[in-house]
This record gives sequence, C-alpha cells and structure tokens, in this order.
Amino acid sequence: MGCAIVTRVKRPSRLAVALAIAAASAGCGPKASGAPAAAGAPAAAGAATPAASARAAAAVKPEQLALMVLPRDLLAGGRFDALQPSSSSGEMTIDDATRYTLDPKDGADAIVDAGWVAGHDRSWGPGFAPDGVFFGGTTVQLFDGEPTAALYHARQIESFRQFRGRVIEGGWTLRSTESWRVPALGADAWALRNVFRSKAGTFYDTEVHLRVGAVVGEVGIISSRDTNLRRAIETDGRALLLRIKRVAGSAKQ
Repeated sequence: MGCAIVTRVKRPSRLAVALAIAAASAGCGPKASGAPAAAGAPAAAGAATPAASARAAAAVKPEQLALMVLPRDLLAGGRFDALQPSSSSGEMTIDDATRYTLDPKDGADAIVDAGWVAGHDRSWGPGFAPDGVFFGGTTVQLFDGEPTAALYHARQIESFRQFRGRVIEGGWTLRSTESWRVPALGADAWALRNVFRSKAGTFYDTEVHLRVGAVVGEVGIISSRDTNLRRAIETDGRALLLRIKRVAGSAKQ
C-alpha cells in the first residue's frame, strides 16, 4: 500500500472538465473537418535504457512530478497556444485520482490499495485552437513500485474497452474507442482515440498512456472535430517519455 499524500484541494479531472466545456460550448466551435493534422518532428530518442529508466523512476519523489508534466509549447504542435491554463492543473489528491479513472467504483480506498502515492496534472482549456482542439495536457502519477504501476496502467487501458457504449458522466457516452501499441514509447505504451457523444454534441479524445518504472504518464488532446491527431499525440508521448526519463535520471543521482 502506498503512503499517499493528501491535500485539501479538490479539482475535476481533465476528462470531467472537457465534458463540461464540450456541453457548454456545443455548437459554438468550428465545423467538423476530416483534414489530417500536421505534427511536429519527432523528438530524438533518449540514451537511457528501459531498465535504467525504471530503476531511476523508483527513486522519484512526489515533488518531482511537477517537473515531468510538459509545458504548453511542447504540446500538440502549438495547438494549445490559444488555450488558457485549466482548473484541473496542479498537484493531485487521492480524490482527484479517483476522477482520473472511468470506473465509478474507484473510490479513495481503491486508489490507495492500488499503490497510488502522488500525481500532477498540467492542462489547458477552454478555448478553440487549430483542428478544433479545445482541451488537453499531461498527467503523471507515482506508485509505490513498478508492479503496482504496471497493474494500474494496464487497467486504465482496459477500462476504455470495458466502458465502451456506456454513459460516463453528465449524459456523455463513450461511443467508440480505438487503441494501438506505440512500441517506440515502451513495451506497454498505448495510444487511444475515444469518441464521446451526448445531446450536446460529439468530441474526440486522443491519448497516449505510458509507464517508466513506478511512474505512469498520460498525454491527451481533445478536439471538437473528427481530425487525425495520431502523429501529433505520438510526438507528444515521446516528449513526455523523455521528460520523465530526464527527471527520473536526476532523481537517481
């Protein structure tokens, strides 16, 4: 069981904020388009081996998570430049962590039992940016060991398949989910494209989930348009991976 850090500040998760924004701005954003999204050049591969990165991540302290989340200028090929900092940003509490899962049964006790120690989110939105992007950012969560982090990571990926076709919250239904492996980001790294729909409209959530030792990372881009953001999200995932490795490496020293 992890020694969880508890603070009194409570924030909605990135998905919860996006759902609220999408409902409030239904019909106000740009019209849908199927044009493919442009993506920035992939970041250079890191020199650290997976085993070395995992050992380093085991030495990460909760306060170092804030150094792992990505700044706006490294995300989505500049698509976030027009977006404002989100209320979901900042140090995560246990209650925050429960809202970062799709399963409504995941209460505080379940999160603590899963080995959760701490987390940090940095997100932007609302606003309307190129390709209909109105929300997104990165999240990192620290667990009490590599086994617990791996279990949580795998369960998060599976939950999107499990809850496909079901109402998530606020009348929004996860209409479809597509997933694919991203081996360049780690043996258990996955990307997902989720479509959420309600009476208010439809939005498209593209994510990468990865893990370095006891640290689980996520990067997401949420758009009101049916735009291909696959290359963009994989580029962002690579930037997040390198950032986690860099901070984890300094933690080991």
